[in-house]
Amino acid sequence: MPVTKEMMKEALFDKSAIWMEFSKNSRQHPNLSHCFFEGEDRKYYFERIELYSQSHKKIGYDCKGKDNVISIWNKISKNPNFRYFNLSFFIDKDYEKRENYSFDKKVYITPSHSIENLYVNINSFQKLIEKEFGLNVTDDDFKKVSTDFKNRYSEFQELIAPLNAFIISCNKSNLKINYNEFRINDFLEIKIDKISVLNEINFETLKDYYSEKMDKNIKNKKKNAFENQEVFNQYIDIVDNYFLKDLNDVINNKQSLIHGKMELYFLKEIIESLKQYNKNKKYFSTTRSGVYIDIQSKNILSNLSQYAYTPECLIKFIKHQFTKQALLML
Repeated sequence: MPVTKEMMKEALFDKSAIWMEFSKNSRQHPNLSHCFFEGEDRKYYFERIELYSQSHKKIGYDCKGKDNVISIWNKISKNPNFRYFNLSFFIDKDYEKRENYSFDKKVYITPSHSIENLYVNINSFQKLIEKEFGLNVTDDDFKKVSTDFKNRYSEFQELIAPLNAFIISCNKSNLKINYNEFRINDFLEIKIDKISVLNEINFETLKDYYSEKMDKNIKNKKKNAFENQEVFNQYIDIVDNYFLKDLNDVINNKQSLIHGKMELYFLKEIIESLKQYNKNKKYFSTTRSGVYIDIQSKNILSNLSQYAYTPECLIKFIKHQFTKQALLML
């Protein structure tokens, strides 16, 4: 997808606005911790900074994107006036290799694709059903739900692997696509007891699916739609050359290469199916009362943050960046 002038202007505004905000705060609050985030992930990180550090006085900056966080880091790191400031930058690994980075110790990179991956694992899910559905670890229902979750999660990662490989192959081919065009519910119906395949997910179906989306964008006269289609047709054969190898890589490295937003979608669908089954008096041995979790909320990352996994590398980063430096500044 071509980069438009509007996108460039928006990015420039974001960076300049954040820089102005930081410049002002750095003069007025030089002893506070300054934290730079891609966006909503601050909801996840703030909770853990407060938990694992002795520094609760911090200022967070929503940089509206990974590129803006990196740009701000680059600008600050080259300025000697900020050498002794307590600064932290948080970014997603995405589909880039860790060795591609050359950041300093002030930058934290997620161990998996993105922050959303840390919300989806069996331990986090068990904490969620214990609290939100009132299931005790000794209950047969708890064991049943846990087993079904592990099975569905494994199935989902296998089924969705081709879509991840397709996106990775596009990136390698310098083909910019809007992965949000891919609606998982057009391919899979996800429930706690079964995943139904609505459409096979392979290179040809994904290619045709995205082509149809672009045709629709052209018909609806969306901006740059025709140019996007031309670029896609130009590069798709190169994508095909990478696809099988990338698919094999994804299958062998599911925990680090499955897209975070896809996994979060899976979790939301699983929770929704449990809520529906409970309401219809299906699945559980008895109806669970007091189930109010709202997975449709725009604040979903905040709502589920208490259950998300905290990797050891993040705990180590927080303790180094906040506890140690905070004590030095007292």
